[in-house]
Amino acid sequence: MNATTTRMSRSPLAAAAVLGVSILAAGAINSFATATPSAAVAPAPTAIALIDLPKLINGLTELAEKNAEVGVRRDQLQKQLDELDKQIKQIDTELNDVIPKNATKQRTEKLAQKFEIESLQEARAKAYQRLIDLENGDIIRDLYGKIQASIEAFAKKEGFDLVLLDDRAIQIPTNRVSIREINPIIESKRILFAKDGMDVTDRLLTIMNNEYKANMKR
Repeated sequence: MNATTTRMSRSPLAAAAVLGVSILAAGAINSFATATPSAAVAPAPTAIALIDLPKLINGLTELAEKNAEVGVRRDQLQKQLDELDKQIKQIDTELNDVIPKNATKQRTEKLAQKFEIESLQEARAKAYQRLIDLENGDIIRDLYGKIQASIEAFAKKEGFDLVLLDDRAIQIPTNRVSIREINPIIESKRILFAKDGMDVTDRLLTIMNNEYKANMKR
């Protein structure tokens, strides 16, 4: 059997394309040979600063004072829950030590009263916690907006082109963990190295606390 060689035929369009490329390449070589070389323009260096956001937020005087105000309201709400708890314990005492065991109707009424107070206590506890969570959310949202504005003003004044969140505090676990546990930690990391002096958290914290104190005196 004679061996046959299968060859892919080149279409006229492909041949024309190759010819066109050859012509363009030749033209490019000639242009390159005659053109005067120009110096490459180096990109301007980018000034970058880092912010440790948890450290910044937790160090704000305004946050401490807002948290204290929320704490007062939380204590007030807790007193209402404690009062309901006292009523429940009082009913338990009556059931155990006062109401006779054979006073079925009276005991049933007391139990119904206890269940009602327990349901009220549970509902109020959830509602109060929700209120506190919303207040805390309002505080953080408000502070975050102020932080963004302060960072922008600080960056413009100090000549920083970019300000990033410093996540170097996030460490890879040293103990043995599964790949499912370690992968999200690695993927969440953004700053793998930064030289000393790039973290401006303390400087911004001082600025924001001083501005807050000044505004409170007005």
